[in-house]
Amino acid sequence: LRTVTGVQTCALPISPPKVDSAIIRMLPLAEPPQLNIRTLEQTVQIAFSQRRKLLRHTLGRWLEEKKFGGEFDVHRRAEEVSVAEYVALVQALAN
Repeated sequence: LRTVTGVQTCALPISPPKVDSAIIRMLPLAEPPQLNIRTLEQTVQIAFSQRRKLLRHTLGRWLEEKKFGGEFDVHRRAEEVSVAEYVALVQALAN
């Protein structure tokens, strides 16, 4: 190491960070879905409450408590569920 104007430098090459980046464009829907926002917030919060766990451990139990009789695959992780599926689940819970 040597100091150049108060900054330490190193002769070893520094590799670039191992990250991927992307630019996304988000557009609002022309017609937002009709749903209870509080229920959507609660559903998503419960789904993501335990990192890397299957939904049956979190959302599955919550749906049982709500006596949800509809179809929803809880044998996957929260990040594998699309936004449209969460919206459909909240709409089904309202019925």
